[in-house]
Amino acid sequence: MKFARSSYKSDQVDQAISWVIEGKTFSKEQQNTNFILKFNVLEKCYTAPQENYEDIKKELCFLEERKAYVDIEALAPDVASIYKKLNLYEESNYFLELALKSCTLIGKEVI
Repeated sequence: MKFARSSYKSDQVDQAISWVIEGKTFSKEQQNTNFILKFNVLEKCYTAPQENYEDIKKELCFLEERKAYVDIEALAPDVASIYKKLNLYEESNYFLELALKSCTLIGKEVI
């Protein structure tokens, strides 16, 4: 997951997608639902974020239902950043609020 996220942040999108595919395959082999969901989010963000907005929200809601707040707290700001770069501020704000909510739920102090 870290390699995919850092590759994307370094504008190495093809490499990031490659890491996502590899991680998703491994997660399916291990039957790790949380990682499958997280890799699905990254894949959708990296390939077609505007078209996949509702799907990305659903994937993060599934993580929330599974009480994977630490995962959401780590992932949602990256998702928000992608939407911000696209000048989709309302969508970006949704993911930032989700991250803040997750921080609160795990007891992490926020500004």
